[in-house]
Amino acid sequence: YSKLFEKKNNNLHKKNILQKKIVSNILKREYDETCNYYLFRKNYLIKNKIFFGKGFYEDRIFLLKSFFFAKIIRRINLKAYIKIPRKNSIVNSFSKKHIIDFINSSIQKNIFINKNFKIKAYNYKKDLQYGLRGDFVHIFKKSLMFKNNMYGNSIIKSYLNIINLNYKIRT
Repeated sequence: YSKLFEKKNNNLHKKNILQKKIVSNILKREYDETCNYYLFRKNYLIKNKIFFGKGFYEDRIFLLKSFFFAKIIRRINLKAYIKIPRKNSIVNSFSKKHIIDFINSSIQKNIFINKNFKIKAYNYKKDLQYGLRGDFVHIFKKSLMFKNNMYGNSIIKSYLNIINLNYKIRT
């Protein structure tokens, strides 16, 4: 558990961080977007209508919503999850479905932030645009494993629909 946990680019578990910064970093892909590092109260999830969707990468939007609506975030030092790597696991394979579901999770993030950005005083749109570019690069590189990069054009078209080309990245 701890070796796997420490390998991830996930600084959230190491210190207390403000909710605004957590959401910003999730959008910018600075945290691992899997939910197995976090515990949530069932009542909180139901009250805010936060549920897992279908398909792969469903935890990306679940995690974003979970921290977006959070009023209280507490860090606890508890080993509540043990991952056992399996050779034929979904996370150890890659298919057309992975590409489609990853793109759909990016689209869902875009819809969610554009629908809810007025709720918060902080405007997350810049962080979203930064992260969508990271999403694009990630899935495009992974798609290169397929013969003749048969999904490359579809990926480009999908992300051109959600990436704001007028947004200039400043690092």
